[in-house]
Amino acid sequence: MKKPSRPPIPYSKKHLYDPRRRLYSDEDLARIAFPLGGIGTGTISLGGRGNLQDWEVWNSPNKGARPNYTLPVIWARAAGGKPVTKVLERRLLPPYDTAFGLSPSDLAGMPRMDETVFSATYPLAGVGFFDTRLPLNVNLSACSPFIPMDPENSGLPAAIRVYTVENPGPKRVDAAIVWSMENCCGWGGSFEGIWAGRQGLGMNVNEFARGDGFAGLKMTSKKHAPDSMNFGSFALVTDHPGVTWQAAWTEQGWWDRAQRFWDRFSKDGSLEEGPTLSEPSPDGAT
Repeated sequence: MKKPSRPPIPYSKKHLYDPRRRLYSDEDLARIAFPLGGIGTGTISLGGRGNLQDWEVWNSPNKGARPNYTLPVIWARAAGGKPVTKVLERRLLPPYDTAFGLSPSDLAGMPRMDETVFSATYPLAGVGFFDTRLPLNVNLSACSPFIPMDPENSGLPAAIRVYTVENPGPKRVDAAIVWSMENCCGWGGSFEGIWAGRQGLGMNVNEFARGDGFAGLKMTSKKHAPDSMNFGSFALVTDHPGVTWQAAWTEQGWWDRAQRFWDRFSKDGSLEEGPTLSEPSPDGAT
């Protein structure tokens, strides 16, 4: 019996061992992911669209897991022009394989960048953003705290992202980048359905703080004791000196919170600050 022939290998050995960075765009971005996080700390992957995906920080594999409303948004206004606000990710790509369609928690209906180009050579990854309406060039560099001969700092549970914004035109452009991130302390990453509460969440608190050269939100939960597997914390931190912040979205109901966040940031590229400490969330919510 004749053996079936093997399909040709799509990449040559020369191609595979080429030290130059390979570039990915278009449909190649749909499933590509680059792990970020310290050695032994779990990973959060950088997707080809410039998004964060595959949150595997709860001591188990968890492909596809991601917190709600966790994404970057850019605002820019050229002198004499109208402001432009976009989710700082490429447009969503198929396959649209979730059970309930595109999730409102991805802000799926909001405008996104036209295209990205992704490149990676561990421990560094890069994303170039392209958009015909945005009067800026934007690039993202992402890395893990991977330092040869320094295991302590290489084991920091951190995903580092550096945005570079360039004005290619003659007019002044004011710009801002905001990150929205859900406090998912206690969650564990399991998905019970878009309408269901999530086990482990509850009494989640966000606190804005400034430190030596940084500012950001510390995210904790008062629900779990320190010896619980669900105990832990997150932080969303920047070293940029010009910071506005919002410890929690204002409760409005039926996704109006997301609309209010978008409208406020779209106005002038800033957030409505308010209390530095949020109220604890209800059980099963954050």
